[in-house]
Amino acid sequence: MLAPDDTGPGRLLTCAGGPVFAETTVYRRRREPEAYDWCRLGFIREGTAWLLSTDGSEHVRAGHAIFTGPGVLCGIEPEDVTAMSTVYLQRDYFADLMTWHRPGAVCPWTRESACPDSSVIIRSLHPGAVNIEPWLDELVSLSHQSATTRFYRRQALVSGLLDILIEDHSGPDKHGPWAPVAAHVPGLSRRPVVLREPARQAAYLLESDPARPWSLAELARSVHLSLSQLTRVFAASYELTPITYLGLVRARRFAHLLRTTNLPITTAARQVGWNSRGHAARHFRRYFGTTPSEYRRARLAPTRIAA
Repeated sequence: MLAPDDTGPGRLLTCAGGPVFAETTVYRRRREPEAYDWCRLGFIREGTAWLLSTDGSEHVRAGHAIFTGPGVLCGIEPEDVTAMSTVYLQRDYFADLMTWHRPGAVCPWTRESACPDSSVIIRSLHPGAVNIEPWLDELVSLSHQSATTRFYRRQALVSGLLDILIEDHSGPDKHGPWAPVAAHVPGLSRRPVVLREPARQAAYLLESDPARPWSLAELARSVHLSLSQLTRVFAASYELTPITYLGLVRARRFAHLLRTTNLPITTAARQVGWNSRGHAARHFRRYFGTTPSEYRRARLAPTRIAA
């Protein structure tokens, strides 16, 4: 089930909504590199081509899978006729899938993080892998239906593709590993726990007024616990100290202001409780791995997927 030839660079993809969209395209001429704000999984189904990116050019053929992160330029130059199915995944949706791939995994392609240095990742599918072409055709078909139509079937197909690419892979990669790096992420490496009421109340206070200059003693008094009791109960519930949790709340609120307003960075920082731009930058980099200025520039890039 192959689509007509591509319609040229700069096009908006028309989809029925939802975090997954797929299309199959037959390339007969060069497509200049383009960047999207979604992640892309490309599967070469027929022919050979040169993949074009900021890293240079790489030769790809039928049986190759290509990952491109959000904001990364990538194009293709076929060596005659090349058919490729591309699965577009909304960045936060993809991050969720990869974060839960294994406990403690961290995906670098979340909305709140910078793109990895490696532009494009190329993988050879295992010769004995399941035939994924029917899955790709079904995803393409479902992409033109309502976003609520068989959502879980779409998710199952995406999970199946990732299972083939990540779990069953034994061939060489170009430009780095696919699997997320292991790191400690609070709450991912343990069983669900019932939140203790004082811990929940403390978290609510911090989230309700992050700009307030909270001290641990003041927070403990507010929930009628001693300092040591609050620290112990809060860590048991959230795997963070209250002050670290406050920093995370401020960073998320700050990121939201950077994405959704034109406030100067210093003004936005003060609104979440950071009184200097330098202080905000240090804490923001700790949680998001980039500076506030770089984060805002990346999030203001033009959107190419019509959600």
